[in-house]
Amino acid sequence: KVWANVSPDAKDLISNLLERDVAKRFSAEDALNHKWMADYKAGVLKTSAFGKKATEAFANLGEF
Repeated sequence: KVWANVSPDAKDLISNLLERDVAKRFSAEDALNHKWMADYKAGVLKTSAFGKKATEAFANLGEF
């Protein structure tokens, strides 16, 4: 249920970040160059409900 509203691009990014094999796992550069991140930076996702939550999450990263 939790993943029902998550886009395929977001799932792909998360899967690659959680890859157990270090040789296959995304680096920070890979993550920043991923299609989902490119769409986020371009503003494509900011109007969707998920994009609004992502915007809030990114804004709160400094508190982490």
